[in-house]
Amino acid sequence: MDNGLCYISPRQCLTCKARGVPCDGGFPACAECLANHLRCGKPKVDVTVPWAKAGQTVEETQSPNPQHAAQQLLVAIDSKFTVEYIHTEHYDVIRGITQIFDLLRDMAYLDEDQIIRPPHTDFPAAKLAALGLEDEAVALLRYLPYLKKDVEITAMSKSYSYLRAERDAREVLWEGNNDLAPWAVRLTQVQPTAANHGRTIIYDLHTKTITQWASNEDAYTNTYLDLPTVPAKQMLAQWEANLRALTELPWCEPDREPSIKSVAPAPPHGFIDYVANGYANPEHSIVLSTTNQYSVDGLNHRKTIEKMFIDYGWPNEFRADEFAQARNEWALTEHRLDYNRQRVGGLAAYLEYSEFLRHSAGADGVQGPGYQQR
Repeated sequence: MDNGLCYISPRQCLTCKARGVPCDGGFPACAECLANHLRCGKPKVDVTVPWAKAGQTVEETQSPNPQHAAQQLLVAIDSKFTVEYIHTEHYDVIRGITQIFDLLRDMAYLDEDQIIRPPHTDFPAAKLAALGLEDEAVALLRYLPYLKKDVEITAMSKSYSYLRAERDAREVLWEGNNDLAPWAVRLTQVQPTAANHGRTIIYDLHTKTITQWASNEDAYTNTYLDLPTVPAKQMLAQWEANLRALTELPWCEPDREPSIKSVAPAPPHGFIDYVANGYANPEHSIVLSTTNQYSVDGLNHRKTIEKMFIDYGWPNEFRADEFAQARNEWALTEHRLDYNRQRVGGLAAYLEYSEFLRHSAGADGVQGPGYQQR
């Protein structure tokens, strides 16, 4: 993006370099790797950005009355960036993330008491300022909703609460550096590991745009400035549309971590190509007859969730309480059968689990190739 800032964009990927072929440097995967179904490894480069990237500590004020000093800072910020100003200038992001939380509540994924709604009176303005965030960013963060416990709110990406003012509040690559500009805040987070292929959703206050910073093992850049941006209103509206269309499926079960399951074109499929991430698209694989029973089980599990939403009236006449009860009852059976196949073992236990998922998916259930003899 052209915003007058100085930065260096990684170009040739490691895969193309090793193969000795031209590379367009596309992100998250270059055209050459996509065309040949290869994992696109990105080089790690040092990026020049117009802000200090050295890790900063959150220093408490040296005032004899820290609470009073913090309150004075908040008053000063509020006088400069009033509630009217913040709600006018950043209306799209405040409204958008609030609607996402409300929709997840309506889909029986979040409880109302999990949502911490603004304005936040006990707000760590001094700590956020000490991290180097601009005053306008601190002011905005006071009027965003948060969750008491961070959970997935979009596929493979969790909510992030600035109420805790963690030392890593400006980190994305989790290396002790301030990867984010002082005028940027994140709406979601993902820690890049071999098991996580999500993205951190970042809002830039200067441009009022959103960037989705992919975690793709080594295939990430060292600054979000290299990545494409979308107007906040557009991105948040698409996120909401994905939930309403059930291409993003919020699902929570007793004794399991809540998660958002997705299907193309919803993220991460629509943003981080499944080939680049090493994914196998189950529906695509079934057409090619190259899948395995584990992939089919996952597909039938997702189809079951979608069917359950529709059976209970989604979206216009959704019976959330009945849905939640049916979901929990179904999950108890699924947990029992999953336990049997994992702990008891044997081909019969695996087949019983697969048949349960296929039957639960209804008419859209897919018959898989079965398991190898166990």
